[in-house]
Amino acid sequence: GSTIAYLHDAGVAHGAVSPEHMWVAPTGRIWLLGWQWAIPRADLPNGVAPDRRWTPTAPEWAVGGGWAPTPASDQWQLAATCFAALTGELPPSSDPPPIRLVRPDVPQSVASALDRALSENPGERHRSILSLIRTLDRSSSSRSVIVTGEIAVGKNGWQSEESRLRWAVGDDYDVLALLGKGTFGTVWRVRDLSLEREVALKMLHPNVASDESAVARFRREARLAAQLAHPAIVPIYDWDSR
Repeated sequence: GSTIAYLHDAGVAHGAVSPEHMWVAPTGRIWLLGWQWAIPRADLPNGVAPDRRWTPTAPEWAVGGGWAPTPASDQWQLAATCFAALTGELPPSSDPPPIRLVRPDVPQSVASALDRALSENPGERHRSILSLIRTLDRSSSSRSVIVTGEIAVGKNGWQSEESRLRWAVGDDYDVLALLGKGTFGTVWRVRDLSLEREVALKMLHPNVASDESAVARFRREARLAAQLAHPAIVPIYDWDSR
């Protein structure tokens, strides 16, 4: 999901998200394949499209009469792939059954998030795949893992840095990409949803965040930097302890 969201930020849809294109290595690392479809459609020869036998068909394609990948259809395909992982088969394009009807043991919050992503009307789905990921992280943070980089230990067990960040920022920021990491934390490119601008967000490592003196020093430096205005000084917009 985070990989597809990064692709959407570049203005491209994948168009062929399916169990056939999602591989899990023995180490647990997840690979997304089928990248030959993730290019501008104008660059594809006429009539060329993924094989419908292996690709979940988004409901809007049936209405539109052909393969027309969008971020909304990628979201539907991702949810359909999750549906297949939980139930053993892909959902129908029209009127898919509620997940808990076929898998009662799935947590209600997880099922509801995926059911919404499988809505026939694209406008009724999550605003973006990032919104879907955040919803799933809130409901099952101790179980979900986004494999994007180094793994850190949090209070809920093994969690990736990106998973921790998405949990913390909620609906305030969209997490777009990792910019870098250092001794004290990681720096991310995020979109401030309230002011609609991209900013850099620094998150302290768990071992640093648990040190009250280190946090106090970090906050004091942020407060001092926020009082200064100079082209060579990074402006500080916000601070939060989540």
